[in-house]
Amino acid sequence: MQSAAMTPYSGGARPLRRAGDHRPPPPPVAFEPDNHPGEDGIDIRGLIDILRRRWLTVVVPAVLLVGLALAYLVVTPKLYTTSALLLLDPRDQRVLQTEVLSAGSGSDAALVESQVRVITSDAVLGRVVETLGLANVEEFGGKSEDPVERAASALDTLGRRIAASRADRTYVLEVRSTAKDPVWARKVADAVTAAYIDDQNDAARAATRRANEALTARLSELQEQLRAAEDKVQAYRAANGLVGKDGSATTEQQLDELNKRLVEARAKLATAQARYDQISRSDAASSSEALASPVIAALRAQLADAQRREADLSATLGDRHPSVIKVRAEVASLQAQINAEVGRIAASARNDLERAKGDVAALQAELDRVTGQDVKDAGVLIQLRELQREADAIREVYESVLARAKETSEQERLEISSARVIAPAAMPSAASFPPRLFIIGIALALGLGGGAALALLRERFDDRIRNAAQLRRAGLDVLAVVPPFRARKRGPDGSFDYAIRLLRAELRDPVQRQAERSALIVASRKGDGSALVGLNLALAAVAAGERVLIIDADPVNRSLSAMVAPDASVGLMEVLAGKVRFTDALAGSGASGFQALPMAVTSKVSRYRPSRAAIERLITYARARFDYVLFVGAPLRDEPDARAIAEAVDQVALVLKAESTTRGDVAAALRALRIRGEKTCGIVLTMAGKATA
Repeated sequence: MQSAAMTPYSGGARPLRRAGDHRPPPPPVAFEPDNHPGEDGIDIRGLIDILRRRWLTVVVPAVLLVGLALAYLVVTPKLYTTSALLLLDPRDQRVLQTEVLSAGSGSDAALVESQVRVITSDAVLGRVVETLGLANVEEFGGKSEDPVERAASALDTLGRRIAASRADRTYVLEVRSTAKDPVWARKVADAVTAAYIDDQNDAARAATRRANEALTARLSELQEQLRAAEDKVQAYRAANGLVGKDGSATTEQQLDELNKRLVEARAKLATAQARYDQISRSDAASSSEALASPVIAALRAQLADAQRREADLSATLGDRHPSVIKVRAEVASLQAQINAEVGRIAASARNDLERAKGDVAALQAELDRVTGQDVKDAGVLIQLRELQREADAIREVYESVLARAKETSEQERLEISSARVIAPAAMPSAASFPPRLFIIGIALALGLGGGAALALLRERFDDRIRNAAQLRRAGLDVLAVVPPFRARKRGPDGSFDYAIRLLRAELRDPVQRQAERSALIVASRKGDGSALVGLNLALAAVAAGERVLIIDADPVNRSLSAMVAPDASVGLMEVLAGKVRFTDALAGSGASGFQALPMAVTSKVSRYRPSRAAIERLITYARARFDYVLFVGAPLRDEPDARAIAEAVDQVALVLKAESTTRGDVAAALRALRIRGEKTCGIVLTMAGKATA
C-alpha cells in the first residue's frame, strides 16, 4: 500500500534520508471514496458494520411499516374462504343406447375452461342470489331500500366473492367462496355448485327441446311431401295401366315368363334333337335308349334262350324235326317283337323332336309379340321409376326424422348433467384474509430492506472517516487505532494503552527504523488529539528506557504546552530565533528521561516561521542529547507550515479523529504533507470505538 503523501512500512530495509536530498515530491493521490469491495467482491463485514452503526435508520422504517400493517389488520374485516369440488365426466352419455356411457370418448380442454367461466357467469350466480335470498343479506345486498338495486349489488358482490379454477390437466373444477361469515361462505359455495348443475341440466333440456321442436316441424313437412309423392306414383300407374307386381307393366311380366319358358323349350328341343340324332346315326336296336329299355332286355333274354334251345335241338334232332321248327318259329316271333319295340322308340324320338320344335316356334312368336309391346311400355316405366325413387327417398328421410323425433322426445325427460359434486364445501375454521403473517412479514421485510437501503444511502453520502478499513482501502498505512481518550472503562484488554504501545513499537522497534530518531505528530484539524497522542507516545518511549524530547510546534493552539508547561515564557520560537539557549527553554527533568520544548504563552517572535534548515539544526542538536525527538505540529487545516517540519524529521504520523474527519480533510492533509524522499509515514486514528477499529 503506497500513496503520494505517505510511504508505508513494507518490511524491508529503507535507506535513510541524506542531507541535501532534494528529489521532487511525488504527485498527490486523491483520497477515493469508500466504495471498494472486499476480495470476494462484497465487503460483508463493512456492510454489517454500517448496519450496526446505523441501526436506528434500519429499525425505524421497519417499526413504522409493521405498525401500519398491524393497524391495517385491525381495521380490515376478516374474510373466510371455503371451496367445493366438481367433476366434469368426460364420457358422452348415451341414455337411449345399450351403453349408457361410452368408454373411449374425451372432453376438449377448451370446453372445460369454458365451464370455469360458466360457473362465474351471471346466469349461475343469479340463481344463487335468488335461491339464498342474498339481496336481503346486508353483506351482499347492501342497505338500499330499492329491491332492484339490492339484487344488482348482491350479484356484483357475489361475482367478486366467487372464483373457479381448473386443476392442472384434470376435469376437476374448484369453486371457492369468500364471505365475512364462515357459514355464509359454505352455503354460497354449495349453492353455486347446485346452481351450476341445475343450469347445465336446464340448458341440455332446452337444447333437446329446441331440437325436438325443429324435428317435429320438419316431420310434418316430410309427411306431406311423402303423401304427395305416393299419390303421384299411383296416379301415373292408373293412367298408364301399370298394374303389374311391384308397379311394373303386364308386358314386362309376360316377357319375363316367356323368356323363361323359351329357355326351357329350347333346352327340351336340344335334348330331343340329340336323342333323335343318336338314334338316326346308329342302329335303333343298339341305341342307349333301346339298351336301357326293360322290355327289349326281357325280349332279348327270351330270344337268347330260344336260340340256345334251337341250336341244341338242331344238333340232336336235325333241322327238319318238328321241335326244331317250333323253336325257330319262337325265335322269329321274339325277333319281330324286338324290332317292333325298337321302331316304337325311334318313332317316339321323332315325335318328341317335332313337338319340341313346335313349342319353341310358338314361344318365339309369342315372345316377339310381347317384346314389341314392351318397347312401347319402356318410356312409361322410366317415368314411373323416377317417381318411385323420389317417393322412396322422401320415405327414408321421413322415417329417419320420425325415429330421431321419438328419441329426442324421450331424451328430454331423461337428460342428466355430466357434472357432479365430489367434495362439498366445508366450514372454514380460520380467516383467509387478511393474511396476517404474510402482511406482517412483508411489512417487516420491506421495512428492514428499506431501512438498510436508507442506511447504505446515508453512508454513501456520508464522507466521514469511521474506521481504519476505509483508510487501508485507500492505500494508506494505519499505524494505530486509538480508542476515546476519556473513556471511563478502557476494556479488559487495556485497548488505549495497547494502541499507544503499538504505535511506539511500529515507529521504534523495527531494526531498519532504529536510525529514525525524529518524528512529527500532526493532526488534520484542531481537536483530533495530536497533542495527546504525541505526549502518550513520548511517555511510552520513556517507559521503554529512551530519553525523549517532545516539542510543541503549534503556535496557534499550544495544546501540548497547555499540558506540560502552561505558563512557559520562552519556547520553540525563541530557540529557533536564537533569542534563548536550547537548554534554557526546556521543561522537565533530564533525570526522568522526559523533557519538553513548549510554545511560549506570549512570544515576541510568534509571527516568525522557521525554515527547514532551522528545524534541521534543532533536530541535529536535540539528537545529540536525546534518543527520540517528537514534534507536535499545528493542525494542517490551520497551519500548513508543518510541511517544513515533516521534511526535516524521519517519521510522520498523521492524526485523524474518527467520526469527525471527512475524506476532504484527509485529502487536504495529504496534499499539505507532500514530502521529498522516503520516510516512515502512517496514520493514527483516534476516538475510534471497537466497531470502527
